[in-house]
Amino acid sequence: MKHKLRTSCLIISGILTLIMTFFVPIRGGSASLIFILSIPSFVFSGILSAIGYWHVTEKSKLKYVHDVTFVLLLITLLGLELYFYPYTN
Repeated sequence: MKHKLRTSCLIISGILTLIMTFFVPIRGGSASLIFILSIPSFVFSGILSAIGYWHVTEKSKLKYVHDVTFVLLLITLLGLELYFYPYTN
């Protein structure tokens, strides 16, 4: 994948929590407050990850470093978003 597409994927993965609201129901009460507070932090994390990935690609010319960095950042973002999503049982 090209670096611009990977950077875009990292930014979009930061918005995944917002996209999931259309498909997965949210608990009420304090979970909704946690949800409202977590959206900006995950969007910010996605943007920060994209900036970090872009910085790594500028510094390193080794392809495996780019691949490993992208996969680690993407798995971390997706894992955190899925873990902290306040879904109903």
